[in-house]
Amino acid sequence: MLYPNPASSGMVTLKLNEAVSGKFTVKITTMSGRQVYQKSFESFGKSDQISINGLSLQNGSYIVSVVSSKVNWSNTLVVDK
Repeated sequence: MLYPNPASSGMVTLKLNEAVSGKFTVKITTMSGRQVYQKSFESFGKSDQISINGLSLQNGSYIVSVVSSKVNWSNTLVVDK
């Protein structure tokens, strides 16, 4: 789950429906594939949340991805300020 979506500020929250053990990466890319955010984490519990703050994204659509050796999740984020 990714919220708020659409986002109107520089913060979004990510919550997965499953735990992720080991290192994983959260990436945000434009629809054309340009990476605008990347951060690595060590583990993620089923009830954990990740707040991504300080984003200065222009209005538009983006792909938010969570990638690890066991998980490959993505969702579209709409920014409408």
